[in-house]
Amino acid sequence: MRKITVILIISMFTPCAWALHESESNVLPSIVLTNYADGTEIRFPAPLLRGILANIDLDSVTVINQSSTRETRIMPAEAYQGQFKALTELVPGKNRLLIRAGTAELTLNLTYTPQTNPYRVTVIYFTDSSGSTEYQTPLGHDAQNFRDKLDTAMKLMQTFTAESLNDQGYGRATFNLEIGEDGKVPVIVVKGSHPVEYYRKLCDTDLSYEIGQELDKQLCNQKYNALIFTTFAWIDKQSGLLRAYSARGGMNYALNSHPDLFTWPGRLQDVQKVFSDSTALSTECRIFKRDDQNSLPYSTSGYKDTFWAAASTSMGISLHELGHTFGLNHSSWVFDIMNSWGIDHFNRFFSVADPPSSLTGKFIHFPGYFTPCWSPESAFWLKGSKFFFLDQAKHSSSIWQTMPVISLDNKWTITVKSGSGVRAVNAGFYKSSSGCLIFHDSDSNSQEVKIPIFSIGRWVIDPAGGPGACLSLSAQDFCGNYAVYRDFSFDRKQLLDELHKPWLRRWQTASVDHPCNDTDFTEEVSLTTDEVQKIEDATATSQLRDWAEICPCENSIEAGRTRYLLRTITTEKPWNLNVYTCGCSSIMAWFNGGHFISACTPGEPSPQFAPYQAHLKVGENRLLVRCMGVTNDYGCFIRLESSDGTCLNLTDEGRLVPVF
Repeated sequence: MRKITVILIISMFTPCAWALHESESNVLPSIVLTNYADGTEIRFPAPLLRGILANIDLDSVTVINQSSTRETRIMPAEAYQGQFKALTELVPGKNRLLIRAGTAELTLNLTYTPQTNPYRVTVIYFTDSSGSTEYQTPLGHDAQNFRDKLDTAMKLMQTFTAESLNDQGYGRATFNLEIGEDGKVPVIVVKGSHPVEYYRKLCDTDLSYEIGQELDKQLCNQKYNALIFTTFAWIDKQSGLLRAYSARGGMNYALNSHPDLFTWPGRLQDVQKVFSDSTALSTECRIFKRDDQNSLPYSTSGYKDTFWAAASTSMGISLHELGHTFGLNHSSWVFDIMNSWGIDHFNRFFSVADPPSSLTGKFIHFPGYFTPCWSPESAFWLKGSKFFFLDQAKHSSSIWQTMPVISLDNKWTITVKSGSGVRAVNAGFYKSSSGCLIFHDSDSNSQEVKIPIFSIGRWVIDPAGGPGACLSLSAQDFCGNYAVYRDFSFDRKQLLDELHKPWLRRWQTASVDHPCNDTDFTEEVSLTTDEVQKIEDATATSQLRDWAEICPCENSIEAGRTRYLLRTITTEKPWNLNVYTCGCSSIMAWFNGGHFISACTPGEPSPQFAPYQAHLKVGENRLLVRCMGVTNDYGCFIRLESSDGTCLNLTDEGRLVPVF
C-alpha cells in the first residue's frame, strides 16, 4: 500500500544535450547537460541547469540568455571536478541560452510559458504599526533591499520544487507565483496593528496566531497561500534571547519570522556567491534562546555560524513552512525539505560544495544523494495539490469545493472519505519530526479508505516528540483539496506502543562506551574483524533491556558518545532479510562480523531510500549496531522484514516472529 517508485537523484546525470569540443565524433563532449533537452517548455522562470564538463579543471561556467535584456542576462556559476550547477532566468516565450565553459560553448533553447493556475503563493512582508520595513542587521551598509531578497528567495523555492519533482518522475510541476512585467515577484507590505514592543513579547505559536488573525481581517482570498516574513525578529544582545521568532505553517499561512534576512542574496546572480560566503556570524548572531524559559539553545545556521549557512537554513525553513500549507506533515526522509536535515542543507541544491564552517573548517564536496529534495512521497503529494495544477482546472461538480473527512476510532482504525476519491493520506506527529505517506492511489478514486494505525508504525515513529505531540493526519482528494485531523485525546503511551510494534526495542548493550569526536559523519569509521568480535563477546554477557532503560532520556543517545547494541538471532532455516534504520544517530552495523550498514548521516527518524540486505544462516547469528550520538535526540531504531515484506520482530529468546 505504501510503495512508491523511487527515482534516485543520481539520475540527474543522464545526458540530455551536448556540444562537441572538436569535430571528431570519438572525442568526449566538452559540455554535457544532464537535466534539460533542447526545446523543453517549462512553467517557471528560473531553471537550474546541471551538467558535466570534459575539462575537470574548470571551476566556473557562464550562462547567457541571448533573448533577454534583463540584468540576469549573464549568470555566473560554479564547477567542481567536471560537474556544474547553473541558474538562469527566462523571459516569457522562447529563450536562446549560451552555456560557456572555458573555450567550449553549448546552445540550449527553452520556452517559458507562465502558469494560469489561479491558486498561487503570495509574499507578505509584515511590519509593526510604524510601517518601518527595516530588518535587524549587523552590516554597516545594508541596502535593506527586502523586496529583492524575497524575490530571489521565492524563485529559488519555486525552482527547487520544480526540479526536485522532475527528479522524482513527476515533471516540473511547481507552485505559481505572481510575477510582474519586470520579472519581479511582488511583495505585499502589511502594517500590523501594534508597536514593535508588542510583537517582540510574542514567540512561536502566539506570534503566528496574532499575525494570522490580523491578516484575516485585512486580506481575504482563498486562492492563495501566503508566505509571511516579518521585520521585527530581533536578537537581544544583552539577554541573548531571540525575540519575536516564529516558524509555523498550515492552512493558508506560512510564517518565517527570522533574523537572518541580511544574509540572503538580493539577485539571482549572487545565489552561489552567497552560498559560498564563509564569513563568520558575529557572536550574538550564533546561538541563543527563543524565550525566557528553560528552552534549549537555538542556532539559525544549523550551528555552522557562517553567512552561507544562515542563509541556507532560513530559506530552507521558509520552504518547509510553505510545504505545511500544501498539506504536508514532517517527513521521515532525511533529505526531504520537510525534515530538519533538508532545511539546513537547502544550499546544496544550488551549489557544488559546502564552504568551510565552524563545524568542519573545510570545503565539503558531497555526493548527489546528499542533496536535499522533495522526497518521493512528498513529491507525489505535491503533484496532486491544486496549487500544482499549472493551469486552471475545469470542474463543474460541487465536489470541487468539498474536503476529505478523516476519523480515528477507538480500535485504532483510520477512516478517510471523499466524494471525489481519496488520492493520498499522510501521517505524522504534530510538534514532532516523523511522518510519511501511508496511502496513495493514482487512479482508482476510492471514496473510502480504512488504514489500521499499527501498520503505519513501520514508517511513523515519535520517540521524542514530548507531551505536546499528537498524531496528525492529512488526506488529499483528486480535486487537489486536503483536510487535516489532529486528536489530543488519545492516550499517548498506548498510541506509541501501537506505533513502535514493528521496531526492535530490546537490546544487549556493550560496556564499550566512549566519546566520539567525529565532526563529519559522512565519513565511515571501520572496525577490524577482531575488534568486532571483541565487542560482541563483551556485549553478549549483558542482559536484554528495553531501549528506554538503556537511554532513559526519551530513547536518546547521549550527545557525542558511541554505544554498541547487540541482538542474537537463532533460526532453523536460512533467511534473507531487509533491514531498515531510523535515528538521529550515525548508525553502523555488522551482521555475523560483516559490515553491512553505514547510515552515517545524522537526521530525524527516516526510512532509508532502500533497505539494507542481510542473510541469516542456520543457527546463531549476531547483529551488532554502533550508534554514534550527535545530539541528545532520537537514538537508534532498527526494523526487520522478510524478503516478501513481512514485518518481523525478535522474541527475548532470539526467534523471529511476524509482528502483524
